[in-house]
Amino acid sequence: MICLPGAACESDANQTLHGKVISKEPCGACKKHMEKGVFFIETTEESEHHPDQEPYRTGKYWLIKREAVAKVLTDPDEVLYRGAVFITKKRAEQLGFYQQNKEK
Repeated sequence: MICLPGAACESDANQTLHGKVISKEPCGACKKHMEKGVFFIETTEESEHHPDQEPYRTGKYWLIKREAVAKVLTDPDEVLYRGAVFITKKRAEQLGFYQQNKEK
């Protein structure tokens, strides 16, 4: 996925692209990570700054080993195939992702 954050490019020609996803194809670095595991990407239903963008990505994500994904999801096949899944903060907490961050 290629995304241009607000300050990525200051040219007037690219102003309309700021903060917009322009491709769903992961970059080379993400593809390498996806070979090792699955991205769990935290989302929220609404954003103060982007009310028309749903789901809104919070910026938090975790790369979970493929073997672990198969243990925590009842039907992991599609998630393993795609290499990424959106989850809510509540679900991330239920899976222990926030607790793991505190222990490090």
